[in-house]
Amino acid sequence: MKSKLLLLVACFMLVGLGALASGDMQRMQPANLNRGQFSIFVANRDFGHYFRVFFKTDEREFDEFLSGQLEINDEDHQIATVSAEKKWTTNGLQFEFSVATNYLLASKFTILVMGHSGKMPMPAFSAFWFYLRDFGSNNLAVSKPEQSSGVPLKLAKTLPKKIKSLHRGMTADEVWKKLGIAEYKYCCGGEGSPDHDHWELNWNHEIDLTFEQSPGHSVADKRDGRRLIKASLFKNGFEISHSSVADK
Repeated sequence: MKSKLLLLVACFMLVGLGALASGDMQRMQPANLNRGQFSIFVANRDFGHYFRVFFKTDEREFDEFLSGQLEINDEDHQIATVSAEKKWTTNGLQFEFSVATNYLLASKFTILVMGHSGKMPMPAFSAFWFYLRDFGSNNLAVSKPEQSSGVPLKLAKTLPKKIKSLHRGMTADEVWKKLGIAEYKYCCGGEGSPDHDHWELNWNHEIDLTFEQSPGHSVADKRDGRRLIKASLFKNGFEISHSSVADK
């Protein structure tokens, strides 16, 4: 329960506090895995795939600020989010969990490190996450009842076509209105800079927006007049649609 609460706090800080929270989210893949700090062991078992994830750290006394979160998804539905079992070893923290093969494609695991000064929580966090498929096998998923947050799944399914209708030179505000999701913008987690935004629309849809260099505009402006270069839509980590890069 404590680790789940910490994750929710981190998500709140990321979405609600914006620039006041210092957050670092890193996706781990076989090609970029820091093997001096992490190791990921996977084995086929009767139930499905067994994962053992090791995180090298000497912060045993700050156990309450470290957690592992397993998000079980299929391609279109969020099934469950649970805390992974954790165990301290001589030089770090180890997480163990098993997942049915049908759910490897879109499921994720996250190691969350909450910021702190001694035992005092701080408005900062680091999150290291990976898709289980990147270290296991890719499989098609089985449909389950829908549970979602952020942009509703029914609306998200309309985005691939809408993304293709975007064109270079549109303002950021025009992009959100054209996609029909302007009301969800500040409910989404993400990060922004003067020339690039990345938004997590819901648990399995993300959007990348690249803008022309425009020192006079900011993602925090009430009216966002930054000019679009390209928009890309991702589902379960795969690009499924993008806008035209040509001027209208």
